[in-house]
Amino acid sequence: GDGTPMDVKQIYPWSGTEQVLPGDIPQNNPVGTYVTEFTYSPDDASSLTRIVFHGAESAIAVYVNGIFIGYSEDSYTPSMFDITSALKGGINRLTVFVYRFSSGSWLEDQDYWRFSGICRDVQLQTLPSVHINSMKITTDLYDHYTKADVHVQLDVLSSLSDVQITACIEDHGSCIASADGTDVTFHLDDPHLWSSEDPYLYDLIITASHLGNPVETAHSRFGIREFRIEDGIMKINGKRIVFHGVNRHEFCAESGRVVSQEMTRNDLQIMKDNNINAVRTSHYPNSVFLYDLCDEMGLYVIDETNLETHGTWSELFDRDHILPNDFPQWHDTVLDRGRSMVIRDFNHPSIIMWSCGNESWGGRNIYDLSCMFHDMDPTRPVHYEGIQWDMRYPDTSDVVSTMYTPAKEIEAFLKEHDEKPYMLCEYAHAMGNSCGALKDYTDLAEKYPHYQGGFIWDFVDQALWKDGKLCYGGDFRERPSDYDFCGNGLLFADRSITPKMQEVRYCYQYVLISINEKQISITNRYLFTDLNHFHFVVEKSEEGKTVDSVSLTIHCQPDETVVIDNPYNDINTDVHTAI
Repeated sequence: GDGTPMDVKQIYPWSGTEQVLPGDIPQNNPVGTYVTEFTYSPDDASSLTRIVFHGAESAIAVYVNGIFIGYSEDSYTPSMFDITSALKGGINRLTVFVYRFSSGSWLEDQDYWRFSGICRDVQLQTLPSVHINSMKITTDLYDHYTKADVHVQLDVLSSLSDVQITACIEDHGSCIASADGTDVTFHLDDPHLWSSEDPYLYDLIITASHLGNPVETAHSRFGIREFRIEDGIMKINGKRIVFHGVNRHEFCAESGRVVSQEMTRNDLQIMKDNNINAVRTSHYPNSVFLYDLCDEMGLYVIDETNLETHGTWSELFDRDHILPNDFPQWHDTVLDRGRSMVIRDFNHPSIIMWSCGNESWGGRNIYDLSCMFHDMDPTRPVHYEGIQWDMRYPDTSDVVSTMYTPAKEIEAFLKEHDEKPYMLCEYAHAMGNSCGALKDYTDLAEKYPHYQGGFIWDFVDQALWKDGKLCYGGDFRERPSDYDFCGNGLLFADRSITPKMQEVRYCYQYVLISINEKQISITNRYLFTDLNHFHFVVEKSEEGKTVDSVSLTIHCQPDETVVIDNPYNDINTDVHTAI
């Protein structure tokens, strides 16, 4: 209820009211003050207590008992502070100042509603004498995907000696492999591979013990899969992938930037129900439970750095002010944002690419960010569309990625170039009565192997409830504003499904069915799934009422077509449908 939300697409929220140079902040800069108290006993922890803010826009300054603890920017990755020295036995007072604008705001010029405040969980952590601080899980597949090595690297904090660390891989509750140590490798035969079609997960259990007594356990679910680029084509477990994707902001009409786990699960289920297989986290790392759900439900994820500077290359600035470009003063900040994302999200099998951000031009800083991603994680390719505007460092992106390019222009490009995979990180702008030309794009995937799909902009309309009605940009009398440009989703703001979704479901289909008087032709576009996993029903209708039906089991391997007799061959029909 405090402050004014602003819907701004490209220019910065202060543009038009204050003249501010990159790195500086506007004079009109509201600060929210959050205060709470908690009880602390020295017996609650051994040596270390810390507080973690999982999301706060755009910067925070933290105090405990009046003692300054620290300051942090980056609205969408965790900020962690050691508060041990400031604590006292009994009641402790936590105060947090949240700055609406900061120097970091120059790197957060995404196309969305601008809010300010604490938008994700805050955790107070008291650590035991032995603590599993982090784990890193990598998987390698070989022998035609029949064998896997699972590597586990642990960072353990301990004030004790004689500490034993045991790692165990569980499958359906049974331990199938175990080893002692902080850097171990497990060898698995015939692993059950993870994909969007079959999102199979194993459990990793880590136990830290002292003198034979367990002190702490940690748990992580993980999937075994391979995603790589081979001969200019992106492949999942050796099979060419086509992204039936969508961009998704974290947004809720009732609560703004705060989106519950239940609503997120519902969003992902709607995607699965409509043949959407991939999500781009436009344009910042999402709440961590999104990745847990994508692991569990089976969706591919492009995880995007919290970086967009579109306003610095608008008509309001000259090219000398484009950020982050090659400016050394922005270098470490840019890399820190990407590093924080990779450290937090590394173990999720659903994440198949890291993205350097969105609409931030090109230059050395973003190229170095891409190099850092490759160094930290050689198993995942890197995506970045912005170099299309500045090609000085073409190796920043492992894929050719564009936005809203006409299908004919894409086809002309594909005829001449096959060095890298091609994808549309944004296309088919779903505003109003749109998505009608979607098939022009999805047909390209059938003609050109190195065209590998795209991500529709975007998933859900962004509108806020106010006084009993849904309000769009400008309805809060905010200026500047982009008005109704925030309404471009496949879902309405209340999460009901728009008619556009029918076209998406049809064009993103996995099973093609063609019916004529004599035969039914069925084509399987899945990568790993035989159609005998599904229940087929052929219905005969008269004047809209079903008068008879036949149940069938269809055996059809991926990328194959089968033709069966039409059980109702007395009907003169020619129908094309989809599942």
